[in-house]
Amino acid sequence: MRRALFVVTNVERVPGFHKPTGFDIREAAAVWSVLRDFDYEFSFASLLGGTANGVLKGEITGPINSFIHSFSENLAVPTSTVRSHVEHHYDLVYFVGGLGCMWDFPYKTDLHTLIQHSLVRGARIASICHGPAAFLGLTDTLGTAFTARRHLTAFSDAEEISRGVLDLLPFSLQQALVATGAYYSRAGDGESHVVVDGPLISAQNPASLPEFSAVLATNAALERTMQ
Repeated sequence: MRRALFVVTNVERVPGFHKPTGFDIREAAAVWSVLRDFDYEFSFASLLGGTANGVLKGEITGPINSFIHSFSENLAVPTSTVRSHVEHHYDLVYFVGGLGCMWDFPYKTDLHTLIQHSLVRGARIASICHGPAAFLGLTDTLGTAFTARRHLTAFSDAEEISRGVLDLLPFSLQQALVATGAYYSRAGDGESHVVVDGPLISAQNPASLPEFSAVLATNAALERTMQ
């Protein structure tokens, strides 16, 4: 049985935002639905543990409906702390997006330890939208940023500006990735863009979910043939 760990934000309300900032249900549901077809076992983690409330944007698709009813009617999932998962083996660690990630993902030792241990064990590290904020502050033993010379994408400044939130965020994720040496790339606002760099798979935005899910499904299919 292959295993996936979904890491979600605990930050569900932020001053200045009139809407919730929890994890994006669409981004969790799409990947969950695809991997379920490959008999994955799922766990959910957050930095603080406990119930994590998601945010539902747009229409309720089949995967979203199945996801919601598999956990609760309240758009929430039960999580345990990231720290409790560090010693476990996962085939995929997935940093689900959501605006709250910009507050609780960066510079967190527990997330960094999880990433490092998971890579050593051969896991793939997937992220979408604001999920790549988890990489910020992670360095190797020489002090080199984890993001340095890695090809990545994430929600772009243009997309933040078009939604009127860039000035409300603690920092620009796009600029932070570039500043730490990442080879950042992006598509237009609302266009699909997925980047694969070795074990890292990143997607720019929710519009990338079909392409992102297809990449993860291809990898899962290859894993199945190697068993």
